[in-house]
Amino acid sequence: MAASKTEEQADNSRPWLFKPGKSGNPGGRPKGTSLTSAMRKRLGEIAPQAIVTKLGLPEGATWRDVLVETTVRAAVADDSPARKLVWEYCEGAPKQTLDVTQHESDERTIDEMFARLDELRAKARADADAE
Repeated sequence: MAASKTEEQADNSRPWLFKPGKSGNPGGRPKGTSLTSAMRKRLGEIAPQAIVTKLGLPEGATWRDVLVETTVRAAVADDSPARKLVWEYCEGAPKQTLDVTQHESDERTIDEMFARLDELRAKARADADAE
C-alpha cells in the first residue's frame, strides 16, 4: 500500500528521524574498541619486574596477576571495599527482595493523599480565579 502524501511530506520534512527498517548506525561501533576490551588487553600485558618482585609473584606475571594479588591482600588486611569486591565477585551479591504488596492501610493513605492533592488544586484554581 502506498503511503499518503501527508505521510511522505512528514518524512521529507523531518529527515533526522529514523526510517523503518534502517539502522541509525549501520557500521556500529568498531569491534574491540570498548573500554572492557582495552582493559582486558592491558591486564594481559606483563607487569614491570620491580612490582612483580615486590609482590612475590613469579617472573612474567601480568597486570591481571598484580591486580588479583593486591586486591586479595587488601581484602585480607580488612579493607572493607576490597573485601566486599572479592566476596561478591566469588559468591555473588546477596539477593535483595522488595515487598511490593499493597496493604489496606496503604490504600487508605494513598486515597487520602489524592484527596488532599485535589483540595490543593481546587484552592489554587480558586486563588487564580480571584486574581
